[in-house]
Formats: sequence, C-alpha cells, structure tokens
Amino acid sequence: MHDVLASAARLDPRNPAVQEVLGALEASRVDRRDILEDGIGRLRASLRMRPASPYGWTTLARAKYAAGDIGPEFQAALVNASLLGPNEPQVQATVADLGLAAWDDLAPQARRTIDFMVGQAVRRDAAQTLRLAERRGRLDLACRHLAGASRPSHPTEKQLCPTEATS
Repeated sequence: MHDVLASAARLDPRNPAVQEVLGALEASRVDRRDILEDGIGRLRASLRMRPASPYGWTTLARAKYAAGDIGPEFQAALVNASLLGPNEPQVQATVADLGLAAWDDLAPQARRTIDFMVGQAVRRDAAQTLRLAERRGRLDLACRHLAGASRPSHPTEKQLCPTEATS
C-alpha cells in the first residue's frame, strides 16, 4: 500500500488527498520515528494545499500526539479542526479524545475549543463521549455538558455522572 501511495505522490505531488493518506499511513508508524516524522511532513504539505480540511487537521493532531508533541502545532491542529468541522462526528470525537488526553498541557484557547467540542460530542452521542472522557480521566469536563439537557438520558450518563454534575 505504501509503495502504491508513494508512486502516486511522485506522479502527482500536488494532490492533497494522496499526501494526506500517505502521511497518515506513515504517521501510524510509531515504531519508526523517521517514518512518523516523514508522515507529519506530508500532512503539513497536504494542509498547505487544502487548509480547509478538518479531517486533515485531525490527522495531523493524531500524528503529533503519537510523536509525543502536544505543543503549539498540535494545539493549532485541534483548534483548526474544530473551527472547520464542528458538526462532523469523527472530528468531534478525535478532538475531544486528544484534547482531553492533553488537557493539563493545553493553552487557554485550546482548552476553550476542546470544551466546546466535548459539548458538541456530548449532544451528539453522550454515552460514547462519556466513555471517552472516563478513559482520559476527564469525566468532570464531559458531565457538566449534560446539565440542562432537554433530551432523555442514557443509562451510561446516570452511571458515570453524579446527579449534581448534571443538574
């Protein structure tokens, strides 16, 4: 698969989709730092060509997180993905997951963005988002988005969020 994508990238280096898919594939190689970094470079190139792709930004954020780098570029990727795809379920889930994982190290703007996306994700699928927040040790951040919800609650909500957090 890598060889086919690499050939496509050589034939059409201006194709952002090829760069993004190849970058994502390379960035998944956490066992090889050099390949992971090459993937991050390809993701950056893809985003220069197609900066309005929320999925491209989430892919870059995932790659930076895998590389152990949750600094400004990682945080900017989360913010950009949120701004460009606030209603996209996969963008919501990825931004919420990575943002909650890195919460203690985030700048205030990134925290506000993550909080917004957690709220979006809770409204879309509370049970899934609460399980994600529990895994990341941040139930408090997700549970408070249940307060005042005008929809039927899911058993997971009652199980994971104390009544006082949601009322």
